[in-house]
Parts: sequence; structure tokens; C-alpha cells
Amino acid sequence: FSAGDVVMMYPCNAPEDVQQFCELLRLDPRATFSLRATGSTAVPPRLPQPCSVRHLVEKHLDVAAVPRRSFFELLSTFATNEVEKEKLLEFSSAAGQDELHSYCNRPRRSALE
Repeated sequence: FSAGDVVMMYPCNAPEDVQQFCELLRLDPRATFSLRATGSTAVPPRLPQPCSVRHLVEKHLDVAAVPRRSFFELLSTFATNEVEKEKLLEFSSAAGQDELHSYCNRPRRSALE
């Protein structure tokens, strides 16, 4: 290496976390998909086409991060249990931020938890 060189490191999720994520969301890690550019939104250049669910979760999603409000809002659209759906929507609302902080941010729970 020389002075001024740049090194890029891309972290990966652990295989057991990828498996747990896929099991929780009932996803087949071997399934593949392709993305298409729409309007001004391009397909990320590092995302292979087609891409496996395993590759996406392992190399592009941060399943160990503390989830944000938008995560709970998105998750609520998939909830089939009405009580769970209401709690997810509460976490995604402005009024539910104190409870979200107590449940998620303070103990630093990840999306997997």
C-alpha cells in the first residue's frame, strides 16, 4: 500500500444471523430475484443480477442494527396478528417514540431480536 491509498471493507452478517433472519421472515435463502431501475432510481452496482436472498441479507442488510421507526412501519404491513400490528404501528408513530426508545434503543435490540 502507498500513502493515500483507499481500502474499502464491506462487513457481512454471520451465517447463523442470515439463516435466522430468513427463518423469521419465512424466506428461502436460495430464492433469486432481479431488480429493475425505475425512473431516476438505479439498481445498486454492487448488487448482482439476479441476486439470491442469502446474498442480499448477508452482504447488504444490517440485521444487527437497532431498527428505526420506518422498520416497524414496514413490518406492520406484513403482520397478520392484530395486536402485533397495533404495537408495530405504535412504535412507528410519533406518539410511540418513548416506548420505542425503552423497548428498542435503550437496550440496543437488533432487527433480529
